[in-house]
Amino acid sequence: MTDNSHAERSLPFEVTRLLETAGYQSVRIAGSRRPFDLIAWNRENTLFLVVRRARKPGVTAYPDIVHRLATQVSRRSIPGVVQFWVYQSNTWIRYRILPGGAVPLTGGDL
Repeated sequence: MTDNSHAERSLPFEVTRLLETAGYQSVRIAGSRRPFDLIAWNRENTLFLVVRRARKPGVTAYPDIVHRLATQVSRRSIPGVVQFWVYQSNTWIRYRILPGGAVPLTGGDL
């Protein structure tokens, strides 16, 4: 197993720590055909998260995943907010998935 695959697997655990700090509880979703990596919730929100590492800026490396998620959002088949988190250059870049695609999230709000 390469170091990169180990680093990729550790990303959901890092996100879990960030979510817990923000008052969320979460569960990691396992399996090769999973639509999300994590589901997180608090009293106000339920988040469905995809977490990836990228060398290219933002979600440009993952157009198929973004398209699939945007299609699910447009069909209203997910009972919460869908987010795509990309770890790049030691920084998390967060996006909300909407019916038309991905929109960057700014500020500290999840």
